[in-house]
Amino acid sequence: MTLRSQLKEFFGIADVDSETRGAALQEPGPTWTQWAKGPFSKAYLALGFFIGDTLLLVTGLQPTDPLILLSLVPVLYLEFLAWQYLWYRPDPNRESRVNAFHPTPFHPVRFGRWTPEGERAQAGVDPFGNANVGPNPDEFL
Repeated sequence: MTLRSQLKEFFGIADVDSETRGAALQEPGPTWTQWAKGPFSKAYLALGFFIGDTLLLVTGLQPTDPLILLSLVPVLYLEFLAWQYLWYRPDPNRESRVNAFHPTPFHPVRFGRWTPEGERAQAGVDPFGNANVGPNPDEFL
């Protein structure tokens, strides 16, 4: 047994046939830019919100500056708006298909940009897919 095969076995690396290897090279996956705007941003933006809130809260607990504690309210509101803009997913059964969406201070967008509904809406397709949501109209005839 060679050193290479021992290392593959130790690290759990499977032997890959040439067809699978060729298919992987033909479709390498997302670019670095797509990855940075997608999965990387989704995870680390939420982590950044948590770290920023913690720092602001800990700094605000010092008895010398109460203004920092008061700044927590607008910061939390801005984070709530960011969450609405990026991750908000409405309930398909409550979504009105008749009335047009009107932005409000607490719902600036209809769907979050990083949700499946938002991606479908940006592509110009039905945001809820072809799923049958709500009551069946045939039941009332």
